[in-house]
Amino acid sequence: MREIRHDIERWFNEGRGVVLAQVIKTWGSSPRVAGSVLAVSDDARLAGSVSGGCIEGAVAQSALSCLEENRGCVEMFHASTQRAQEVGLSCGGNVDVLVAPLERALFEVENALIERDREYLRVTLSAASDLAEAVGSSFLVAFSPDAEEALEAAGQRCDASRLGLADVPGDTACCVVVDRTMLEGRGLDVAELPEVAAEMLARPRTQGTGQLEKGRLVWFYARCSAMPQLVCIGGTHVSIHLAQMAKALGYRTVVIDPRGVFATDERFPFVDELVHEWPQDAFEHIALTPQTALCALTHDPKID
Repeated sequence: MREIRHDIERWFNEGRGVVLAQVIKTWGSSPRVAGSVLAVSDDARLAGSVSGGCIEGAVAQSALSCLEENRGCVEMFHASTQRAQEVGLSCGGNVDVLVAPLERALFEVENALIERDREYLRVTLSAASDLAEAVGSSFLVAFSPDAEEALEAAGQRCDASRLGLADVPGDTACCVVVDRTMLEGRGLDVAELPEVAAEMLARPRTQGTGQLEKGRLVWFYARCSAMPQLVCIGGTHVSIHLAQMAKALGYRTVVIDPRGVFATDERFPFVDELVHEWPQDAFEHIALTPQTALCALTHDPKID
């Protein structure tokens, strides 16, 4: 979502409807892992990807139908079926894609959490034995004490009056952000969602995606982590190339070097932050997190 959120935001600001397609399950060879997303606007513009390109056309067609009918569905592309061969699924694997209209109010909260670099879960109903029309309904689990600020920020961008907060059971500092009108209107008991969220949070953090079966319902979740960060100590030629590669891979990039002749805008026009300080001073205001890679590259022991 981080990579495509600006496209989605622009479409919503244009008054467009938006559908989100998510890979929820793969078997065998698959170009994209579970949790990968493709957004489709109501005028058939695309952002993101759910495959290497082989099934995007079919998913886009399904997305437009879902938007027109205001419903969600699961599209199954299995290599052994005729449909997979027709759309060009040539890798030999199987892919299930959950397609559903994206509620702007929930997106705006998610967008605000991304802007604050907060971790959260996007949770979507992927199957319901007797509530087929509810498939695609979603809510967010925010790992953030400032989720109320995200909710307020969303309210400034759109009508978020339908959204509400509920605490998740347990010791983790989280809360559920839910579109009550949408879920209750489709026969779902909103009061059960904090318990669903708590069970997902009990899963190992290494499980970035997964499904949880709860009674007649099956929920899919995708863990959206804070942005990874690369911090290079030293404005050397190695840092130039390493930071460029990291930037292309979606990292926030920082270069620290007290020697002004090395850490210049001309040498590093692409980095997010260029710091002319000694490392011990720089780390007073640059946070090192579990998502940070730190490289000491000056080859000068006084600095490294």
